[in-house]
Amino acid sequence: MDYNFDDINVKALNNDELIELAHNIRLFLVDNVSKTGGHLGSNLGVVELTIMLHKIFNSPTDKFIFDVGHQGYVHKILTGRSKYFPTLRQKDGLSGFLKRTESPHDAWEAGHSSTSISAACGMAKARDLKGSDEEVIAIIGDGSLVNGMCVEALNHLSSLNTKVIIILNDNEMSISNNIGFVDELLKGIQLSNRYEHLKSGVKHTLNSVPGGEHLASGISKIKEQIKSKIHPSQSLFNLMGFDYIGPIDGHDFTDLEQALSYAKAADHSVIVHVKTIKGHGYKPAEDYKWHGVNPFDPKTGLPVNENTAISNSGLIARGLEQLMSVDEDIVVITPAMETGSELGCVHKHFPDRFTDVGIAEEHAVTFSAGLAMAGIKPFCCIYSTFLQRSYDQILHDVVRQEANVVIGIDRAGIVGNDGETHQGIYDLSFLQPMPGLVIVQGSNQQQMLDLLKWSFDYQGPVCIRYPRGGNNSLPIAFSSNIITPFKWEVIKEHDSCYVITYGNQVEMLRDAPIDAGLINACFIKPLDLELLRTIKDKHLIVVEEHVQLGGLNTAINQAIHPLDMDVIALPNDFIRQGNPDEILAMYDLSKDTLIARINELVKS
Repeated sequence: MDYNFDDINVKALNNDELIELAHNIRLFLVDNVSKTGGHLGSNLGVVELTIMLHKIFNSPTDKFIFDVGHQGYVHKILTGRSKYFPTLRQKDGLSGFLKRTESPHDAWEAGHSSTSISAACGMAKARDLKGSDEEVIAIIGDGSLVNGMCVEALNHLSSLNTKVIIILNDNEMSISNNIGFVDELLKGIQLSNRYEHLKSGVKHTLNSVPGGEHLASGISKIKEQIKSKIHPSQSLFNLMGFDYIGPIDGHDFTDLEQALSYAKAADHSVIVHVKTIKGHGYKPAEDYKWHGVNPFDPKTGLPVNENTAISNSGLIARGLEQLMSVDEDIVVITPAMETGSELGCVHKHFPDRFTDVGIAEEHAVTFSAGLAMAGIKPFCCIYSTFLQRSYDQILHDVVRQEANVVIGIDRAGIVGNDGETHQGIYDLSFLQPMPGLVIVQGSNQQQMLDLLKWSFDYQGPVCIRYPRGGNNSLPIAFSSNIITPFKWEVIKEHDSCYVITYGNQVEMLRDAPIDAGLINACFIKPLDLELLRTIKDKHLIVVEEHVQLGGLNTAINQAIHPLDMDVIALPNDFIRQGNPDEILAMYDLSKDTLIARINELVKS
């Protein structure tokens, strides 16, 4: 079906036409995302909301700040980019997030959650300083609201003499289930809304009968007593002084129009609480609460070319499950990544020893440190890109105190289609300077498992890196191999040249036709200085799927000052979206390009 959204004037459409537009957008999204993969559920859930934002407000003059931005597909469609959707998340194609270089309608770009309210505060303050009158609208999900940065921003906004409109998109579903008092608060607000409807109905009925107004007045004290029991009048939003509207049906154009029109007309900050259904309008997405999906059959919702092999994330999760069955002190912590890191098996079998803290990476790390200080063995699982948020907590609370915390760095290395904000290529750069921190990475899934087991026996903080992907189809079992701490594996000897690498590139080169020795630097930190001193006068080639600055090559260069060393690594830059194999090939890190590049360096 051919969809043309470019000539649509949303502001001129009546309610029936808006409903038809929403239907066509959903068909378009399912059709396109089924081919490219992407964030489908979150976008299907905000179709009506995004349409009404464009009807009531004036983008790009008014600033739409989508938290994270992966729910911005509908916004892209309504701002002239529907024709680019076949390239979604592909190399040189349409970004899966908001992108300022793509369109003036993209006022803010982010791949991490909970930045929108802070950014909105800044834009609103700038507006006031310049004397302009544009609206600033932050659209944020309920899962993102638990992050400390959001609480800081709300606290600041409450004291700012400015106006920001906050759209709270409450779909009761982030990547993992929401937890904590904010989730309970939102449920309480739903109750309060029902109470207000009940109160209005009773008052109307009593005032319509003779003498009813006196009865209504006479029960006011009873009403307030009832209200105090079931109405969270001292809610977070009330206490912070915000004008609150909601909750309203986020799929009802009339309700949305009334609420957003009120927010636009107000001269102060307003929170509009919108209830939506993630995946709305497409049953597979609703049933499975889809977040990010790979290509699928749009008729059935089933994956295309489904890979039944166990990923690295699944391997680590099942390894944890086995270790926890024999060691009752091991616990697992995740900041809202139970699904992404495939930790469901741990949660299922050890619910009391599994903790999801919500989108709160900083808290997850310090919480883990507290557990360690009390004699528990925590495994804190965080994506590499999100680990950046907890830098201070790792340094100050874990490493400085020599806490026995194992940090699982999931998605280490090139991630691919999510682009710059999600590549796991900076963690070594900020972890390397931390005294006493051990960093390991297995070259294959068996070594990953063995290093995982070793990490819990080691006294001190350990980070274990593992990349996205993996294809284990064998039974998961720990080997009898003995890990020799801080020693590298010399896979192949050579008289004059050695390639030093870790992770996937080890296996690429294990049997490769290169005229060089091969060393598996599975202990990235600390260095195997004894081995390095024996080869420092040879030609060294350091290979790593990480930015060059601050990587293993930097540590080697500082430690032994080799006379002859080449480096094959990622540039000190942001790596754009694309298929991981394409990206690796661009930087000589895929198997064929890496072998060719090493042989060039050997000959030079």
